[in-house]
Amino acid sequence: MKRTISIHIGGYVFNIEEDAYSILETWLNSLQSKFSNDNDGSEILQDIEQGVAEHFKSMLDEAKSAITISNVNEVIRVMGAADQIKDEAIPENQEHDFVQNEEESKSNKRFFRDNEDRYIGGVASGIAHFLGVKPVWIRLAFILTSLFFAGSGIVIYLILLLTTPYARSRAEKLSMRGERMNIDNIQESVKQEFEQIKARFGDFKNSDEYSLFKQKAQNISANVSDSLARILNIFSGIIGVAIVLTTFIVLSVLSLFFFTDNRIFMPDGMVYFSDIQQLIPFSTSPFLFKLGIVLIVGIPVVGILLAGFRLIFKFKTNHKIFGISGTLLWLAGLAFIIVSGLGIAKNLEYEQNSLTNESILLRDSTIYLSLNDLGIELNSPNTKNMDNFVIKKTDDKFAIFGKPNLYVRMSSDSISHIRIERYARGNSPESAFNNIKSIVYNNKLSGDSIWIDNYFRLPDNSAYSGQMISVYIDIPNNFSIYLDKQIAHFDGFIRFKNSDWHGNNPGRFWRMTPDGLELSE
Repeated sequence: MKRTISIHIGGYVFNIEEDAYSILETWLNSLQSKFSNDNDGSEILQDIEQGVAEHFKSMLDEAKSAITISNVNEVIRVMGAADQIKDEAIPENQEHDFVQNEEESKSNKRFFRDNEDRYIGGVASGIAHFLGVKPVWIRLAFILTSLFFAGSGIVIYLILLLTTPYARSRAEKLSMRGERMNIDNIQESVKQEFEQIKARFGDFKNSDEYSLFKQKAQNISANVSDSLARILNIFSGIIGVAIVLTTFIVLSVLSLFFFTDNRIFMPDGMVYFSDIQQLIPFSTSPFLFKLGIVLIVGIPVVGILLAGFRLIFKFKTNHKIFGISGTLLWLAGLAFIIVSGLGIAKNLEYEQNSLTNESILLRDSTIYLSLNDLGIELNSPNTKNMDNFVIKKTDDKFAIFGKPNLYVRMSSDSISHIRIERYARGNSPESAFNNIKSIVYNNKLSGDSIWIDNYFRLPDNSAYSGQMISVYIDIPNNFSIYLDKQIAHFDGFIRFKNSDWHGNNPGRFWRMTPDGLELSE
């Protein structure tokens, strides 16, 4: 028993013996090489496979389920080998076979409706192909039988129209015309169809309908192009107006910032540039830094503004001149900011700190901690609160007040201590140390009570140079501390057990534990 395999060809699946498939594959490969350079080669090969499938279908029956070598050889004999395609003389010893194949093709002629030569449904031309006559005689016969035999011609036509399929595939078309399903006829049929299509297109291209269609298409294309151009102009104009309005607003804000002491945005609200200027230790004129900011921001905004005007008014500018000038001004602004930044960094290059330590003599194991209120009115028009700093203006003077850090910790010994650390920066160690000494901050000890200022102060009209005060209160384990109500609003770094916050419990006693302060009952 021979081994079989399944193949897919012409839209059908067949079982074929392995040795038969080897012959079929060799034959198909030779045809593929033959038609590889042909413009219609792919279509011809597709129709050849369809023809092979039609032959295979006719060779199989209920008793036979696999294609054999004899079936493949028969198909190759009927359809022809690659070296026998077209324009070859028929050998004398094959003349009998040729006549026999012609007879076979006539006997295999089938009736289909002709989809390419029809007035209604292609029935008449299909019958004409089957009988080998001209379609006009069949159409005349239908007319006469309809006229003289009570419309029987119409009834017969309708029956055939409903029961007869169109010849759609290449195999069906060849069978309808009584032509052999071989390679030469398939090739000729494909080329004829291509020539017919080409001729029809040529006739249509030279017709008045084509000229009218072409003119209408050109008119539609021109109208669509004009409409799109108008829409784009309107859309670009709207974008240009939006750009111009936005950039005018930005430039107005920059102008106010540059020419006046205008407010600017900060994380904690609105402040004046002069307030920022007083906090920063500039080594150069603050005006240079201000000009740098305006140039860095303003030059790109001006470029966007010009782009908006071009979108609105469709004018052209000398991009080279504007580009070079704008780039130079932007680089100048960047240089101003860098110079100012380097000067600020130079003034804060060195740092110093000092620490004072005082022991607290207690009458018992409780400390009372209170704040000395310096009376700074944060809501006053002359006062600006900037998170950890307050700037207070009086006539032509201003003073900077800073909030100290407060730490309440467990002591490393059995004695309570208060430590005050002062910190500052400067352009030299001596300058940093002088800045430390200039900090004004007071604390007072009286028995078991401690009073500390709620702000430290810098000298009048002096810039901020990193000055900071940190207050450390160390309490032994199991000692208590009383935090008054003002301490509840103090920005400090106090560790509380179980994440309790003294702000929710003002004016209470707290006991020191290794895990932090614990609320006393």
